[in-house]
Amino acid sequence: MEKYGVWDAAKNDVDYWRAEARFVRAYQYYLLCDLYGSVGWIDDTSPNGTYPVQKSRKEIFEYVEKELLDIENKMAPSSKKVFGRTNQASAWFLLAKLYLNAQVYTGNVRYTDALTYAKKVIQDPNYTLAPQYIENFLKDNNTCNEILWAIPTDTDKMQGEGVTNYLLKFPISNYMFDFVDYGISETYSSNGSLTTTFVNKFLPEDQDFNPADPWCDRKKDKRSLLLGGPLTATYKSGGVVDKPALLKENWKDGSPFVTSVIYYGYTMTKWRNVTKDRAKSTPTKYSNIAFPVFRKADAYLMAAEAILRGAAGGNRSEALAYVNEVRNRAYNSGPYLSARNVANGEVTDSQLTLTFLLDERARELWTENWRRSDLVRFGVFTKGYNWEWKGRATTGETNHVGQDVDDKYNLYPIPQNDVLYNPNLTQNPNYK
Repeated sequence: MEKYGVWDAAKNDVDYWRAEARFVRAYQYYLLCDLYGSVGWIDDTSPNGTYPVQKSRKEIFEYVEKELLDIENKMAPSSKKVFGRTNQASAWFLLAKLYLNAQVYTGNVRYTDALTYAKKVIQDPNYTLAPQYIENFLKDNNTCNEILWAIPTDTDKMQGEGVTNYLLKFPISNYMFDFVDYGISETYSSNGSLTTTFVNKFLPEDQDFNPADPWCDRKKDKRSLLLGGPLTATYKSGGVVDKPALLKENWKDGSPFVTSVIYYGYTMTKWRNVTKDRAKSTPTKYSNIAFPVFRKADAYLMAAEAILRGAAGGNRSEALAYVNEVRNRAYNSGPYLSARNVANGEVTDSQLTLTFLLDERARELWTENWRRSDLVRFGVFTKGYNWEWKGRATTGETNHVGQDVDDKYNLYPIPQNDVLYNPNLTQNPNYK
């Protein structure tokens, strides 16, 4: 760095950069641990030209834990936060997530540790819940104080069909622009639909979309950003039906599952390439919405779950307060009062169960990539909790009712090319 004349300008930050690079590597290994279990492993000490060695899921867990604990106090403090970059609060968040899932990864519970680190995030004054839930999912969410870490996207400089481009384009067909300003000029015209199992987690009166309320302000739970129901039918002049209404069911009895049929299944309005001032957008080809990887609301829910699972250092009244903090924001009640429709979202102690928390995580975090991990942790991903089409063929199948599946699906198979070309790797059990 001295050779290139940048040392003086960078010397106060370079240690933060090193710690952040280690964090990103640890995060990737966390994902591998969560999704694949026992995987190939290398680090900067691995000899060049050698195949990655396979480590057990427990060993990967221990590696991630050790790395995060080592860099926790080497990362930039959250007071120096830069949108799209990680800092000390990101390390706390990931440690909480790692420890909450420790029983799945290692067989040993670590709920007290999960609570310890979730509370560090909760108590950090540099992050607060956004006044409105939807502010986390708009093109100016870089101003949102709730997001600890996000993956930025930009229509000019960070193009592509992944991340929030997919979340914007896959669920909508062109005629849905009649209802919502999505701020995007192209779609896949696929109407990727939500399951009725998910839609039904919201109150019946909150499920249907009203074109007179495109921001869903009149709903009780403002997280019910769904598009469907009788009012989504559009009309030609003279009142002749042009497009039928979007139906909640993503199937038709007696017919196979057909992805080209666009009127079955509710879709969503959660991700919008517009700003929180709700000004009319200038549509762009690609998304400008950053994808929030870590949000403070999740820390509240993790802390509550850890307490319900027996963590030391917390009690049920504390867990209830954490959950109601999230729900008050969702309902614009309590400290989140606004001029928009307000309803009481708080739950009572008797309502606070692990089953309720699993559903609450679905309502709060849907489409944010935590659901699979949550269902595995709660022991219901493969058996005991089903949704339509689960375990069924997607073509030539008339029975949409979900069914239990083999427990092997709690892990993904290691990609076959990795297994073929790396003699050190053994495939996950029961995959051929």
